[in-house]
Amino acid sequence: LSGTLYDSGGPTGDYVDNESCSFLINPGCASSLTMTFNAFDIEYSYDFLTVYDGTNASAPLLGSYTGNTLPPTLTATSGAFFITFTSDFSVTYSGWDLTWTGVPSGNSPTPAFSYSPASPLAQTPVQFTDQTLNSPTSWSWDFGDLGTSTLQNPSHVYAAQGTYTVTLIVSNCVGS
Repeated sequence: LSGTLYDSGGPTGDYVDNESCSFLINPGCASSLTMTFNAFDIEYSYDFLTVYDGTNASAPLLGSYTGNTLPPTLTATSGAFFITFTSDFSVTYSGWDLTWTGVPSGNSPTPAFSYSPASPLAQTPVQFTDQTLNSPTSWSWDFGDLGTSTLQNPSHVYAAQGTYTVTLIVSNCVGS
């Protein structure tokens, strides 16, 4: 839910001539995003950085910037920023450096799972089924016998009969 974005010159170089780039910042679970410019120096009236509140250039325009005046802090209530940058055929400057942060929407996942068969025998596949709430995006299973998986609904075979403690850690962009 946060990051840094530089022009093509990176943190220390100049951007190049004849650029036409677009960037999408869309973490997927942000209710809103805030963009702060840390540096801004592009050729006045010839090179432009444009920011939209959404996922494409049809979204509401937040601003179009040129020159060396630091743009204001911007907020995308859609949870996404679409940015375009164009430079003309000559003259380049140090460019721009921006950071963005998001306000997460939703909740951390609540782990839950089932397995079958209920009393498996050794060397018999056990099917684990994820029943987690709040839209997990990653899974980390520990089957209690040194076996692991990152699949949502894995199958596992135990080599020996016994009692095993199975652990499931689930994550989404809000937490784990």
